[in-house]
Amino acid sequence: MLALATSVQGAIPVAPGGSIQQALDLAAATPGPDTVVLSAGEYQENLLIVDANPVKLLGTGQVTIVSTDPTAHVIIAIGGQVTLQNLRVTGGDDGINATDCESLNLINVESSNNGDEGVDAENVLNLTAINPRIVNNGDHGIQLESNLETVVKIFHGTISANGGDGIKVAGAESVRVVNTQCIENDDGMDLDKVTSIEVRNGTCNENKDEGLEVDGAGSVLITASDFQGNKGEGIDADDVAQIALVSVDCKGNQGSGFQSVAEKTLAEQITITSSRFCGNGIDGVQLLQQLGTIATVRMNAVVTRENVKRGFNIVISGTVSQRGVISENNGLPDKLP
Repeated sequence: MLALATSVQGAIPVAPGGSIQQALDLAAATPGPDTVVLSAGEYQENLLIVDANPVKLLGTGQVTIVSTDPTAHVIIAIGGQVTLQNLRVTGGDDGINATDCESLNLINVESSNNGDEGVDAENVLNLTAINPRIVNNGDHGIQLESNLETVVKIFHGTISANGGDGIKVAGAESVRVVNTQCIENDDGMDLDKVTSIEVRNGTCNENKDEGLEVDGAGSVLITASDFQGNKGEGIDADDVAQIALVSVDCKGNQGSGFQSVAEKTLAEQITITSSRFCGNGIDGVQLLQQLGTIATVRMNAVVTRENVKRGFNIVISGTVSQRGVISENNGLPDKLP
């Protein structure tokens, strides 16, 4: 057992055989920000982080925290500003379970082989994940249920082979996902009631349902991203006020490449630029109205090819403008206003 002591920099060291929980309790009792530094190795613990001040759990080398009870969460964080860095958490119910935190920062964190969620966050105001690896969990990879003030940022992630959705968000001000792979989940991403969504340099392939599913959003911007081989739609974005697809490739999905339905609300504008929708099981691009309205569709340098049904199936009361559009070798003639 390594004795716990604060250094002049305020760090609390722990080595294998020592107690991370003791270090966290000492940090909570110490005024000001604290860092608990873990030496490389395996720790068998279930941790509770409750600290009024910012706290960081920092691994050095390869650090693995294994749940002692598969029905318990590996790490629980309640309130405060929590940073987890350079850690692998495994073998629990949720890998990381956070509630009512001002911020949860995950840097180089792997959460794998847990029975439920890899990361489960509720009412977390700011969730940032940099280089996360969230794989092989029983339910969703990252799940966040929050309010319309929450900001979510996920950069350079691998989120794959989870039993539920790769990224599931219900309620947020903004979700930004950059350079992240969501592969072989249920939906790659399922984002509901989010004011602003940005996906850049993303890969949502081979998921059991949609690559990206959005229900209710102010704006969706997708750039330089692939949605291929999903069993549902590549992109399914319904009741969104503004949609922009730039350099998007939707290929070989069993549903349509891109589908948007105005179920209840007004879609002010859908813009598609320099994008391809090829070899999908229904339509390349399908835009429909139910009780809502799609006002304007603008397409520039768009290719639809070899889709089972139509290249463009656009049945709306609004206007469609197109330039440099190619639609060929599809199963049925296009439908356009």
